[in-house]
Amino acid sequence: MSAAPQASFAGTYRRLLGYLWPLRWTVAFAFVGMALDAACGSAFIKFIKDIIDAIFTEHDPFWTKWMPIVIIVLFLVRGIATYITDYGMARVARGIVHRMRNEVFARYLQLPGSHFSAETTGHMISRLTFTVEQVAGACTDSLKILVLHSLSIIGFTAVMLYYSARLTAALFVLAPLIAAIVYIVGRRYRRIGPRIQQSMGEVTGTIDEVVLGQREVKIYGGQDYERERFGKVTNENRRLNLKVSSTNALSTSLVQIVAACAIAAVILVATRPGIINHITSGQFMSVITGMSVMLTSLKQLTTVQSSLNRGIVAAQDLFALLDTPGEIDRGTRRAEHCRGDIDFIDVSFAYDAQKAAALDRISLHCKPGEV
Repeated sequence: MSAAPQASFAGTYRRLLGYLWPLRWTVAFAFVGMALDAACGSAFIKFIKDIIDAIFTEHDPFWTKWMPIVIIVLFLVRGIATYITDYGMARVARGIVHRMRNEVFARYLQLPGSHFSAETTGHMISRLTFTVEQVAGACTDSLKILVLHSLSIIGFTAVMLYYSARLTAALFVLAPLIAAIVYIVGRRYRRIGPRIQQSMGEVTGTIDEVVLGQREVKIYGGQDYERERFGKVTNENRRLNLKVSSTNALSTSLVQIVAACAIAAVILVATRPGIINHITSGQFMSVITGMSVMLTSLKQLTTVQSSLNRGIVAAQDLFALLDTPGEIDRGTRRAEHCRGDIDFIDVSFAYDAQKAAALDRISLHCKPGEV
């Protein structure tokens, strides 16, 4: 495998984000869409107060007439913002995949033969197909979730603070619990991520070996052995992915429990005599709805670590390969015309980490037309 040292998660992600710079205007366009999306969601939470108080309580003719139009316009703008975000980030993702695949392929053409002897063909193919896609997900999809839902949480919190700072304070009390869940889940993902990456390479490598050597497998009756070997690597891949799914499910459940405690605390505080007389039904519903909608964003921010860490592990593998020195051409003679004679004189060769030589002082002469 690659001899280059492995960088830290933070360093790898910073380097990965550098691939966004050539596409910065597309990224900026997508970020505008995210900001509009989050703003529209926050605005709708704010309008809940007017829907309840102005329309159903006070029967205000102005809001009764214009509120349906306002909601349609609001979600029309949000739909356009969603399209801008999704298309922009998809365009960025395809650009990153295209660039990284070409860089990895170009590095393959420069690597020495010893590298190809030390790594299976399946691993090398998997790097160009599976690994690059994982990196694109970390650089675009995960970034989209982080930015969009963070902006949404900021917007919801601002609306809740505007209507009732006391009720919103219950959310901040439970914020450390959310942070603890995110931290613990992130550590678990970082432990599992490299093993999933290795497991996927083993699956691809096993398939490649069997397909290329299918004649030898049949000649020597190795079908049962290969079936058992493939079953082991696929079972390991299944087990690791189930660990990720279990972590996602557990983190989601814990976030829901914490959010339920926050909502219960808000209801408890809102019914106190010092507050219930100073808050309207619309304000209370805006705060409660904001917390409920925020739950979705919190779950997304918790589970996004799965794809983010997978992508960073994949990027570490790609960057280690790209940082591996290529083979240096030390040739000084340019052959203008060749007769076709081939001479090997006392040639010795040994694979890496092997004590015995594969070729030991071999001499061979091939005349023109014999090879």
